[in-house]
Amino acid sequence: MGIEHMPGDALLSLKSEGHGTFDNPAITVDAKVEGGTLKGIDMGAGAISAAVRNGDISVNAALFNEKMKIRGTGHLDERLPWNAELIIEPGRYDSIVGSLLKEVPEDLQFSFDGRIKMSGDRNNISASAAINHLTLSLLGQTFSNASPVTFLLKNRELSLTAFSVRSGATSFRIEGGLEFGREYDLSVEGGSSLAPLKTLSKTISYLSGDADFVFSMKGKWDKPAINGRMNVSNASFGLKGYPSFISSINGSLYIDGDRIVLQKLAGKIGGGDVNISGVLYLAAFDIKRFYLETKMENIRAMISKDFSVDFGGDLLYRGTPEAQNITGHMKINRAKYRQMVEWRSWLLAAKAIQKPKAELSVFERTELNISISGSENISIDNNMARAPVSIKGNMILKGTIANPVLFGRIESTEGYAYFRNNEFTIKHASVDFADPNRIRPIISLTAETTVRNYIITIRLEGEMDRFTLSMSSDPHLEESDILSLLAGGQPGTQTKGIEAGIGAGAASSFLTGKVEDVLEERLRTLTGLERFQIEPYVSSKTGAVSTRVAVSKRLIGDKLFVTYANPIGSTQEQVIKVEYLIKKDISLVGNRDEIGGLGGDIRFRFEFK
Repeated sequence: MGIEHMPGDALLSLKSEGHGTFDNPAITVDAKVEGGTLKGIDMGAGAISAAVRNGDISVNAALFNEKMKIRGTGHLDERLPWNAELIIEPGRYDSIVGSLLKEVPEDLQFSFDGRIKMSGDRNNISASAAINHLTLSLLGQTFSNASPVTFLLKNRELSLTAFSVRSGATSFRIEGGLEFGREYDLSVEGGSSLAPLKTLSKTISYLSGDADFVFSMKGKWDKPAINGRMNVSNASFGLKGYPSFISSINGSLYIDGDRIVLQKLAGKIGGGDVNISGVLYLAAFDIKRFYLETKMENIRAMISKDFSVDFGGDLLYRGTPEAQNITGHMKINRAKYRQMVEWRSWLLAAKAIQKPKAELSVFERTELNISISGSENISIDNNMARAPVSIKGNMILKGTIANPVLFGRIESTEGYAYFRNNEFTIKHASVDFADPNRIRPIISLTAETTVRNYIITIRLEGEMDRFTLSMSSDPHLEESDILSLLAGGQPGTQTKGIEAGIGAGAASSFLTGKVEDVLEERLRTLTGLERFQIEPYVSSKTGAVSTRVAVSKRLIGDKLFVTYANPIGSTQEQVIKVEYLIKKDISLVGNRDEIGGLGGDIRFRFEFK
């Protein structure tokens, strides 16, 4: 048979007999419970027997494998007088605490022993208890009573004799009383670990540290007056689903009636500093509304393994339990995007099918309105480009925590872009964010390079998975001739008969794009090379189509940049480029035959073939 709150895997056997009259019944009941678990904790076996004879009631029960015993008597008359005694033998009673927690810790242990005496009638109840020994262990912490815990209950009034609880070197003291449903008069003072508070919410993934406190709670049941303070030291806090957490938290807060005031809690996150202050307004024990001010300095965040951002700023987080928002300003001090762009795979990949999301939490639905500015220390350095970028004006981060949306523009007027294993000097590049539904950048790029005395310009416009690419040259060449020049070092007019080979090589590059992307990324990770590219290549000597591997590495504190390219299976057309940065504002660029060009940094570049 099923009973509410009873473990689903428990077995209950029941035997009952009765005779007599309604005025004078004679009834016996015998019940046995075999095992059962509650929230994964063994409840143990138990037995209950009860009898009614000549108006007298007797009850005997043995629960938790007979470690908890109840004996009681009563009488059937107008007053219904009764009395009972609960004897708790020393042992573990984990299920008692486990049934009260939202999430049961793996190391939960609860043991105690004592005696409770109870009596009453139809209109009154009274009880007295003496808990001799109590130990609670969870989340690496152990609490035990330093003195017997005694309390008296008379109808709704509960009074506690002052007692202390210890955990390691810390302890706290509780005393006072309450009248259920009417009023409080309690006080608690001392210190304790914060770790056990993790069980109060499923969203908390990590909580540690220590606190010393003194609080009092007095007044009406539905609107008590809570006053006191708490000092927090060496605390750490993190939420599930978010890899970053705040550490080294120190500070204080105080409660004054219907509000909790945070007084500059200082901590560390991502190697930087964060300071939090604010107010939480209470209605009884629930948060009615809140606002928290956060000041951040030199915080380093890893958006991905190859995308790091160092930032600071001021944010305001406010709202109610039903709706919240974050506003403020963030300044990017440094940022580097080194993630490899799998552009060939993007060109062929079908649009991803959006999967339905589970119901979002209130925090994930938090609305964003944050302005973002940046310094000059922002750069892209991957297989597509090596260039500094700047934020044009301020960018705006809108949307929600779960679905952020970015508005604004980033630009660059220097640096290098890579196309078909050729290095182009960036004349102008910009990325615009304007989609109100998702982060979807629109790219505009103009870049130049010189091959065989031809100045080649490429222009790229559009979204990453849907863009247009045009090429021009001075002296003028058709785009097919420019492609031949970039792939094989000769314009199409000098490579008659191999255009099909170039086309086949390019097509092969696209068709095997995903495999090449993965191979390039893995080799780049294993070797530590800045660039590792596999490209189709046409020999300038034989016109044969083959595959060329190009690798690049930055040395001497990013001042020396070496590139080596070589067709697979041949050493006759290998290319070595050496570029050395001396000083900002002027550059000298050359190969082994010529040196020329001014503008940008002081750089010496030599190319050996």
